Formats: sequence, structure tokens, C-alpha cells
Amino acid sequence: MSLITGNKGKIFAKDDIGRVRKAQEDSHGYKLGTPNGDLFVVCDGMGGHVGGATASRIAVDSIIDHIGREKYATPVEALDGALQFANMQILGHAD
Repeated sequence: MSLITGNKGKIFAKDDIGRVRKAQEDSHGYKLGTPNGDLFVVCDGMGGHVGGATASRIAVDSIIDHIGREKYATPVEALDGALQFANMQILGHAD
């Protein structure tokens, strides 16, 4: 589980491995002031699969990169493009 919270202009993040896994595979990140507003991203790991932590980190970085590039008409449009971009980056890394 990952958590990002804010308090009077400060941002805090917390990770918790949970009770089942031995390693943290979730990733989180944020970017303030994108053309689409402030962005906070949390990506769940892959339940112990090999590369789960890497995949969630690539996903977070890719989503932030994609949404931070330009202004989108709607949040749905921004997320759709960002998720497709993240998927391509993960698949490219896996190859």
C-alpha cells in the first residue's frame, strides 16, 4: 500500500509492504504544476511476479511524463494516453 498526503503545502508519502509480500512492489510519485494541474500517481505492484516493482516504477514515471507534457481536453483523454504510453514503456523494458 502506498499513501501520499498533503499538509499545509507539504507532501508526504508512506509505503507499507503489507502482510503477504516480503518486498515493496508498489510505486508512487507526483508532479506539481503540470499543464493539467497537480498530479499524484500510485501504481500497485504485480503480486510477487518477477519485475513487479520495476513495472510499477516505470508506470509511475511514464504516466507523470506523459501527462506533464501537454494540456489535455479531459482527464479521461489524459489518463487513456498516459496508460497506453506506460504500457508501451513496460513492454519495451520487458523485451
